[in-house]
Amino acid sequence: MAQQPVLSGYEPDSVNPPLRFCDVVTLIPNTANGLVAYAGSPDARAWVEFLRQDVATPPNLRDCQWQLVPRRQYTESRALKKRAREGKWDQGRCLPWPDIPEDGDDLEELAWKFMREHGLFASRPKGTDKKRKKATVEDAKDEKQMLMVRDVLSQLMAMKEEADGNAAEEERQHGTTIRYGDSVQLLHVSTQTFLSVAKQQAIEKGSKKAEMVAKDEGSELCVFNVRPAFKTYMSGDIVSSGDLVVLELRKPIGGMHYYIRMSQLASLDTGDRKSTRLNSSHLCNL
Repeated sequence: MAQQPVLSGYEPDSVNPPLRFCDVVTLIPNTANGLVAYAGSPDARAWVEFLRQDVATPPNLRDCQWQLVPRRQYTESRALKKRAREGKWDQGRCLPWPDIPEDGDDLEELAWKFMREHGLFASRPKGTDKKRKKATVEDAKDEKQMLMVRDVLSQLMAMKEEADGNAAEEERQHGTTIRYGDSVQLLHVSTQTFLSVAKQQAIEKGSKKAEMVAKDEGSELCVFNVRPAFKTYMSGDIVSSGDLVVLELRKPIGGMHYYIRMSQLASLDTGDRKSTRLNSSHLCNL
């Protein structure tokens, strides 16, 4: 089979350079003369842009560049999102998060201040946060509310520490050789968004789309294991430029392993170029 024009210069029988964390790459579907692209869209979905058989470089090459980022941690971020969904800390008012406290700040004092600013008291304090001599039901509710706000402040500090740790780990891993079995995240260079898959609830309802999420809203659904497409390679072998790989979602959903593939249903016709959407599936791969 003739080699796709987009692979011009690639010699499959030669020794090709290894891929390293933080490299910028293009993603090319097997047997297709096209590249995975994204430039922003109403449904926040990336697509495979097919080129004419005599074209080797797309006119929108910048939209086809992805950075291989080391896996990030999202434990604290996930916990904070859970608090937001519960809505108890701000009485369901969807208030913006407080400023992140500094080390050494009195979190209880900051929590009382936040409650005053946003009217979160069950009682009506008259310029003081000190407990009254005779406790009331309202006082108990205020104390409970203060503790929830204090916990949010503590969680914000933990999330910042986690984000700083992610940045430090990315710096440490920068230039490290990627091996089969490693976990990566695909950061779209021009939009600074991560490739992700639909949430578990959406998949359970039949939606299997791959979508883009903001860099600071990443989650475990943005983390993929790099697997070899053929048994020629094993876990631990070096991944080289031009290798045919499978991108497996690191987190199983409903007991199933999902992969990135091309959709056969949703397609776009843009004149000289045709595009097709990316999906997630437990049957196929990109």
